[in-house]
Amino acid sequence: MCSRIISRRLLLKVLVVAPVFALISGSASFAGDFRYEPTSQEVWPRNLVRAVQSRLAALGFDPGPVDGLYGPKTKQGIIDFQKAHNLQVDGKISNKLIGALGLE
Repeated sequence: MCSRIISRRLLLKVLVVAPVFALISGSASFAGDFRYEPTSQEVWPRNLVRAVQSRLAALGFDPGPVDGLYGPKTKQGIIDFQKAHNLQVDGKISNKLIGALGLE
């Protein structure tokens, strides 16, 4: 019985408390800076992709459906926007693109 309680407490600390503490302590250095620069084009948060798609559509660039998924139509919409605004053409969401779209 005693070992069962200790096991549950240890499991709770390992699975819940430690990751939460790591998350809190790791994100403290980024407080106030909400910029996000992913290492891969497939990992942008859906709400960010959705905002970019929505803004591109409002400006007349076709990003495909506003669904929060970065696909070929979204990439082409970004490329078209970048060409029209003399930005570096790479089809990726970046802080410069977000600023140019007025989403900051």
